[in-house]
Amino acid sequence: MLNTNSFHINFNYSLSEKIVVNLKAFIVCDYMHTCYAVSELEVVNNASGQKNFDNEIKIIPVINEDHIEWLHADSLRSSILSSAIGKAIEATGNVEMLRRREAAA
Repeated sequence: MLNTNSFHINFNYSLSEKIVVNLKAFIVCDYMHTCYAVSELEVVNNASGQKNFDNEIKIIPVINEDHIEWLHADSLRSSILSSAIGKAIEATGNVEMLRRREAAA
């Protein structure tokens, strides 16, 4: 049985040049689907204390020559959100899925 690699991230999400939202999320390496499952995504310092995003997001790292592109697993497209989450994952050093994808290539 595979060990579960899970951790929390905090990151900034830029809505515009002047508006930046601080977010946090819970990340689980989904070895069956070779992606990162992002859940419990919420705004930091949210006065209501409720989760702001109910749906789980799955993202995958793709190595492009000199950088890593973070794509949504369902659409295989990147977004500002998937990139921000991916950079936060990279910053933690928890890149087990990325190592597995490199080894498979």
